[in-house]
Amino acid sequence: MNQKIDTAYRQRLYHKAAQWYLKSGDDSSARRFFYECGDFDGILSALEADGSIGYSSNDLESLKKYMTECSEGIKASHHYAMLKFALPLIIHNELELFGKVCQEAAGNITADTSLSDELRNQLLGELELLLSLTAFNNLKKMSAHHLKAWDLLKRATSIYTSKIHWSFGSPSILYLYYRESGRLAEHVQDLIENLACYGRLTNGHGSGGNTSWKPNGISIWVTWKTLKYQCIKPCSRANPPANQISSSALDFCKYALLFSREIWG
Repeated sequence: MNQKIDTAYRQRLYHKAAQWYLKSGDDSSARRFFYECGDFDGILSALEADGSIGYSSNDLESLKKYMTECSEGIKASHHYAMLKFALPLIIHNELELFGKVCQEAAGNITADTSLSDELRNQLLGELELLLSLTAFNNLKKMSAHHLKAWDLLKRATSIYTSKIHWSFGSPSILYLYYRESGRLAEHVQDLIENLACYGRLTNGHGSGGNTSWKPNGISIWVTWKTLKYQCIKPCSRANPPANQISSSALDFCKYALLFSREIWG
């Protein structure tokens, strides 16, 4: 009898702790205490409220455990949480699980008859933006996802924030995207044309990146005067710290040119 009372008391205490952490903005701790008292609905609600997105490896492992044990019914009623769960998966290179989560989310959103057409389209638009990351290194395919996402959302995303480096930490946009020899000029133009829609979707995330790729590309064969001119425009568009990677990419190409001048004169 005492053991049952202790268990019930502990469950109530865990739930109060989870609620307190949730109100305090510590969503990771809130999820942990919701898990301790078996409240998976609370876990997903805390995930929906979480603005950290990236998550450490330990946080992500805990989140994967919670989502594995969560019932299909609860996950089906938290579409936004499923989308928030998918983003850090691709950031941490969990590509197989990312695909499964996106597929599950798409099925749940489509099957949910309680959703209005507007809300369904917004959720599918957020999903389309996530799916654009699966076309990484193919600018045209990524852009097709971005255009579709914008058509569905008709506004900026609410799950993708400026806290995430859109170049995944690469100091050079050229090194990140250029993979096909002899097609540099074509890819530079693709990025210039296609990043505009992405910028609208993400409130200017990565702004300046489309124009900073041009000086990246020409840094190995032009004069310092020409490169300096090419850098002025993207530098004015990048807005650190939200777009710090755009400025870093410009610094990279300037240092690359200085290095080449030191070697070849």
